[in-house]
Amino acid sequence: MAAYAYREPRWLSHGWQLNSNISVRTGFPFTVRASSDTSGTGENTTRAVQVADPFQGVDHTIVNGQAVTWISRTAFVNPPRGSYGSVARNSVYGPGYAALDVSLFKNIPIREAVRAQLRIEMFNIFDRVNLAQPGSRVGGGLGRIGDTIGDSRGSPGIGPGEPFNVQVALKFLF
Repeated sequence: MAAYAYREPRWLSHGWQLNSNISVRTGFPFTVRASSDTSGTGENTTRAVQVADPFQGVDHTIVNGQAVTWISRTAFVNPPRGSYGSVARNSVYGPGYAALDVSLFKNIPIREAVRAQLRIEMFNIFDRVNLAQPGSRVGGGLGRIGDTIGDSRGSPGIGPGEPFNVQVALKFLF
């Protein structure tokens, strides 16, 4: 009696690859600047004057799906004409960033030197909202954020900080 050799479908059980990437960072610092050149130097880089706690009364919630108030707009004012502001350089921090990306690859041999690769990639799987930097000039836009980090840097849709996305591709390697 011949021994029966059981063969599993090797192409189903072999060639799988699971990848993950976690990105976490604190927010970037920024300097709150005056809305105009109050110092008279012509550089238009005059810093503002801090008059209150920038985070007092701010809850960082998205309002009508449009904007987030990151810092209080009334915490900073323009310095008097002919003077410089007193706020410290890079004394306020913007929102942090966190994302978990996962991908699953399946390598499928076709011939000796040719194979296909099925790729399923998932970006920001916990669907965390990663916000851009807030406005940093005294006035209407100070402390407001109306965009994600990816879109503000020219990568809308599947760039860093965008909502959960899935990408499926078939790649031929030879």
